[in-house]
Amino acid sequence: SFSFTMQNQIDANSSPSVSIRIGGDYPSAWQLMEKLDQMRHPLLIAGFDKKTIHQSDPSTDIINTLFVTLNSNVNLLNNTYITIEGLVGTQTSDNDSFRIFGPFQHIFGSFGRWQQSLGQLVIQLQAPIDFGLDYVFWFKILNPKRGIIDAPDVYISADINKTRTVEGH
Repeated sequence: SFSFTMQNQIDANSSPSVSIRIGGDYPSAWQLMEKLDQMRHPLLIAGFDKKTIHQSDPSTDIINTLFVTLNSNVNLLNNTYITIEGLVGTQTSDNDSFRIFGPFQHIFGSFGRWQQSLGQLVIQLQAPIDFGLDYVFWFKILNPKRGIIDAPDVYISADINKTRTVEGH
């Protein structure tokens, strides 16, 4: 038995076929390795199967509710940080106690950290998220005083121990 460390791709994809070949004095042919876990994924690339964000009102200079739905293809552990970034141009000031709403407050908590310059919301999970289920929360921002020509690029990531484990766009 042996193990090694490798870095997975950022984008989610299907489980690859993995084979092994043993060399030396008695070379052998390539042998397909058996996938032992229940999901049949020996090298699961973590990702979001669903990540949506939509707004209640695109009008300028108005309170806008942003609704987020997440569905990960991996379990996300307690204390994982969920980061949404790219919501630039809002009038919402920096806030370390930014209010979060929704039916999963036991998981997302009631507060996150908002940074206006990055258009970034960071939430620390209070309980694990199970893979394959939809989780919803929402928050309110003050839209810009003037319209934005192009829609912003919004990114979401899950991060534990300063390593992004799940990302999406």
